[in-house]
Formats: sequence, structure tokens, C-alpha cells
Amino acid sequence: MTFLSPHRSDFTAARMEAIPRNGEDRGRSVRCRIAELEGILVRARSIGAARIAESCSLQRRLEHAREGYVFWTAKAEVAAGAGRQDLAKAATDKAQLAKDEAVVLTERIAGAGPLLCEIEAKIAQIKYALCRLRQVQSISRSRQGGGSAR
Repeated sequence: MTFLSPHRSDFTAARMEAIPRNGEDRGRSVRCRIAELEGILVRARSIGAARIAESCSLQRRLEHAREGYVFWTAKAEVAAGAGRQDLAKAATDKAQLAKDEAVVLTERIAGAGPLLCEIEAKIAQIKYALCRLRQVQSISRSRQGGGSAR
């Protein structure tokens, strides 16, 4: 997520410092920064939505793997009770595969949580920066309007 993480630690301050201090260039610069941040916000939300969808998919796959483990364990017990060790062994192997898949999926799901929190934090930073820029834009417009009326 490098496009969301500027080199500076304070995202808002970096954006605000990049705005020129003089009139017309400042207004144009503010509009450009707002457009840029709106684009970044759209991308961040898109990434967040994709991560949420991926997490839901992983949850479904995990549930399927757990159900497979229960199913194949029961099949192994039935086969062992019937004296069919070959079928019991095959069912036990499939149960182990399902269990291994469940472990991997559980780890992947656990790793997705912090990433979603990071995305949410970046979105909040971007929204704050947009709010500040819109305030600057509003003040700039009111000053321009007030200056021309005199």
C-alpha cells in the first residue's frame, strides 16, 4: 500500500505544506490536491472493499474445510468400524488435508485484520486532509470574493 503511505509521517501536514502561499496558484494547487486526494480515497476504498471480500471468501473456505474435516473423520470412523482399513486410511488422509487447509486459512484470516485496520486509518487520514483542504479552499474563495467587492 505504498500509494497510501507518503514518506513523511504526517500525511496531512505534508499535503498542506505543498500548497503555495500566493493567490491564484494557491487556488489551483488546492483544487489539484483535492482531486488527487479524492482519487487516492477512491483507490483506498476499493482496496478496502477487495480485502473485505477476500476475507469473506476466506471465511467461507474455512467453514467448508471444517465441514470437510468433520465429514471425513466420520467416514474414517465408519470405515474402521466396518473393518475397511484401506477406506479408513483414505478418509483419514482427506480429513488431515481438510484440517491443514483450515489451519492455513485461519492464519490468513488473522493476517487480514491488521491490514484492514491500516486501510481504515489511512482512509481517515485522507478524509481529514480533504476536509482541511476544503476549508483552505473555502477561506480562499471568501477572501477573493470579499476583496473584489471593495
